[in-house]
Amino acid sequence: MIQYRAKGIGPDERRTDLLEIMAAASSTGIPIIVNDDPILAAETGADGVHLGAEDPPPEQARSLLGPGRIIGLTVHSIDEALSAPLDLIDYIAYGAIFSSSVKPEVTPVGTEGFARLRSKVQIPVIAIGGISLENVEEVLDAGADGIAAVTSLLSGDIRKNCFTFRQIIDRRKGGRG
Repeated sequence: MIQYRAKGIGPDERRTDLLEIMAAASSTGIPIIVNDDPILAAETGADGVHLGAEDPPPEQARSLLGPGRIIGLTVHSIDEALSAPLDLIDYIAYGAIFSSSVKPEVTPVGTEGFARLRSKVQIPVIAIGGISLENVEEVLDAGADGIAAVTSLLSGDIRKNCFTFRQIIDRRKGGRG
């Protein structure tokens, strides 16, 4: 899945960027979701939206997008996750698992904290925050259904980093049966 996230540009440029990305990925089957903006997701036909605490609520996003589109929600505590409208969202993103340069103000929950949340909800849980090629196996072992990565993907050879993450994830999934 690709999350389009561009906080520093205007709505017209974001719409143009998103439509170009969607066109480029159209034959891949890779879902494209929009960060923070269910209206942009609805207008462009993106596969879904990812919401945070400052964004419109999942109820509003589901109303705009309908039942067939993806809605993800970032949470930073087990209580926050358990009070979320789990019947309206498709996945939770939880973390930061480790310290992250993207959001340094968020206190890491560690893989133990991640595993505690994973055991309490039935929908997929994606691990976020500080995930790298060096620690991704530990995160997957804690029960992550997927990972979100920014810095570790964009540092150095992006194609190689994507390929290596994919190899690790595929190997781990194969080991789970």
